Amino acid sequence: MKVNIQPKITSSGNNSGGNEGPQGPIGPTGPQGEIGPTGPTGSAGANGETGATGPIGPTGSTGVQGATGPTGNQGNVGATGPTGSTGPTGAQGVKGDTGTQGPTGAQGPQGIAGPTGANGATGSTGPTGAQGTSGSVGATGPTGGIGPTGATGPQGSQGIQGATGPAGTNGTNGTNGAVGATGATGSTGATGPTGATGETFTGITSTATLGIATGGYNFPVNRFGALQIGNYIRVQYDASNYIEGTITDLLAGWIYMTSTYAVGSGTYSSWKIILTGVRGSTGSTGATGATGATGAGASDLTAWTGYTPTWTSDSGTPSIGNGSITGRYKQIGKTVFFNLKLTYGSTTTGGSGAWMFGLPVTAYNDNYQFAVSILNNGAAWYGAIANGNYKGSTSYFTVIHQNDTTTTVWGGVSSTAPFTFGTGDTLTVSGSYEAA
Repeated sequence: MKVNIQPKITSSGNNSGGNEGPQGPIGPTGPQGEIGPTGPTGSAGANGETGATGPIGPTGSTGVQGATGPTGNQGNVGATGPTGSTGPTGAQGVKGDTGTQGPTGAQGPQGIAGPTGANGATGSTGPTGAQGTSGSVGATGPTGGIGPTGATGPQGSQGIQGATGPAGTNGTNGTNGAVGATGATGSTGATGPTGATGETFTGITSTATLGIATGGYNFPVNRFGALQIGNYIRVQYDASNYIEGTITDLLAGWIYMTSTYAVGSGTYSSWKIILTGVRGSTGSTGATGATGATGAGASDLTAWTGYTPTWTSDSGTPSIGNGSITGRYKQIGKTVFFNLKLTYGSTTTGGSGAWMFGLPVTAYNDNYQFAVSILNNGAAWYGAIANGNYKGSTSYFTVIHQNDTTTTVWGGVSSTAPFTFGTGDTLTVSGSYEAA
């Protein structure tokens, strides 16, 4: 605060002897000292800790394994042994080497770092500085005229600097960075190299001079191929001259074997060595087959036998007159073959009702049926059937036909159905059935 001090006034010169003027009034109070400056801003809160690094992306999947080299060629299938159990399958070719494994896929990229934590809040403002002290009061001047206004008091001293505000609280930790994306799958490993071709059983030959027999043999060959000790082989000159047996040793380009089977004879010096199946033992004798059907006898080769069929009707007795009715048949075992033909004459009468004709041999049952052809001489042909069930008979059959063209009702053939029979009209039946 500022204080004005009023100076004391004294007389001099011509004023000697004059009355002392009254004391001047107290000077006005000096102005208030300036407010101390604001305390400095509290230091910034410490930065929040950096978010933890996102986890490393997973390792890319392993590249696909290289393809396995192809299997060596399979050995030739052994020839089937004679009747009896089949010989074992020829040995399999050597397996090709496995292709090398493809390289491991590249590692996935590192995850992105989490964001930096936010700054701490600004510290609060420090308190205001204390007010400066007041100036001292000036001495009372002598009474007199009003002195001039006292000079302005000096400026108060600067207030004490406010204490530093407390530090701001730490900012919260930043959140963890997002997990890094999974690394891309490693590329497929290169295909492994093709395995070496396995040895085969083909193209193995010998020019040794050998005879056809059983027993021990040894002979040089151009190569062993895929042959192994224990294989059963055929040493063949041709399809009619060869030996077969088991390899007992393979040594320095020579095959040692024991022949247990020989076909043909003679001595030869050009051989093919073929892997084949071991000959099975002779199978047991099969069961005796069923007795075959009896061959045709002498009588079966003879001509058919003629017979005169019986002819009846539901009512009245037909008369052949100057017409004819003939039949022939042949029985072989239990099977009877026959045919029958009725020819109307001018004096033939057919009785009344459905016609029945006798069989040459009694049937086993009434479940038989034959085809029938009927000729209306000079007009038309008609179809019908001969049936044992119609009358339930094993000794004769009834001829039936469809009554009209619009229904499926059947009725017996008679002298007036399917038309009125006259001279030259015919009825023919043929078939076979089982004899009683």
